[in-house]
Amino acid sequence: MLTRLRENGEPALFVACGEIGETELSDNTLVAKTDKDYLFNLIGSDENKAIIRRTLRYLGFELDFSIQKIAPQNADALDDIESLKEKFGENLIVE
Repeated sequence: MLTRLRENGEPALFVACGEIGETELSDNTLVAKTDKDYLFNLIGSDENKAIIRRTLRYLGFELDFSIQKIAPQNADALDDIESLKEKFGENLIVE
């Protein structure tokens, strides 16, 4: 799919889709998942979703497409750090 996007003159969409690390197939829908706002906003526009659907059809896949915003993978760790900062204040050093 990435090659086809590049060949069709969609460089921003080509790069953005290349940064998607997690996808799944659910109920005949290709679901891209990201924790990055800029990817979610760029790929999630109606125009770009339509381009991706057309690209999938060109490649022989009759699939719908959606993008899903997920929590950052390190969200739990960041929450823990914030909790520790509240408890230990300036005495906590995070490297």
